[in-house]
Amino acid sequence: MSTPDPTGSPLPLDQRLAVACGHFDHGRHSALLAGLVADTHNAARTRQKMPLARLSVTYTLSAQVLAKVCRYSQARLTADRAAAERHILDAVSRVAATGLTTDAQASAYAHILVTQSYTAARAGDRAQALAMMRCGANGVAWVLDGR
Repeated sequence: MSTPDPTGSPLPLDQRLAVACGHFDHGRHSALLAGLVADTHNAARTRQKMPLARLSVTYTLSAQVLAKVCRYSQARLTADRAAAERHILDAVSRVAATGLTTDAQASAYAHILVTQSYTAARAGDRAQALAMMRCGANGVAWVLDGR
């Protein structure tokens, strides 16, 4: 599942998520996620908590929509991606918060980022995969250079 290009909508993502939830509640599936996945994904590239939370909500809502319209295999993949995003990004934050003062911490950090890169590549998200590879490579270089 590749991520479409951001729409550039001027409306705040929180407002758009609320509207999408309303569409879901009223069975208007065709209008539900138009551009929202791309825009929340693009905003989450900042790696800040709120944009990442919005992305997680968007993936969860997408999985619910796919299940509701009987696209079960796609719903499972989308739900898995939402869960993976939450867990991986939480792990990255916790490891990074250590200050990466030991080789083990820096190695774990690099490993998590490389795993995230692989996950993004498998999902067709080339930009995210490349960004995570660069971050992971920097972590590996940091370990090899002895900080």
